[in-house]
Amino acid sequence: MSRPIYETLDHINGEVDVMKEYARLKDLTYQKLPKLSHFDYVVLSCEGEPCCYMVEIKIRECSVDSFRNYMLSMKKIEAAKHLEAAGFKAYILVRWSDATGMARMINYSYEGVGGRNDRNDPQDIEPVAYFDIKKSFAVRRQTNATRQNASRQPELTVCE
Repeated sequence: MSRPIYETLDHINGEVDVMKEYARLKDLTYQKLPKLSHFDYVVLSCEGEPCCYMVEIKIRECSVDSFRNYMLSMKKIEAAKHLEAAGFKAYILVRWSDATGMARMINYSYEGVGGRNDRNDPQDIEPVAYFDIKKSFAVRRQTNATRQNASRQPELTVCE
């Protein structure tokens, strides 16, 4: 059974905005990966130095404090583990309504079964990895006003 694609133009535009903001903070060059890739972007250089790591972007409308854990499909984690075995790193970059956070995808806290149930799609329930947000993510709190002045905020770093 083929899986429906729920990504909309609004989702894509939001991801572009998040990546542009992150790239501006870290002086990155990056490339968008093809649709249906395991990751959204590959970073090619950081502050003028060559590097290569993958970034998966998620946008959530809730506060970073709404849940203790962040949930991600084990399919994404398995793809990250495969890349890590080849010497590349993979990160998840999440924008919540009041913060942006980044975590290395292999640094999740535990595994389980979960997913969303608001689309009435049985394929949304699957094996997942849970990240303890306070332990796994480097988080930079912000409001819409502070997004305009991102250079005044604490730095969002790529974390080990």
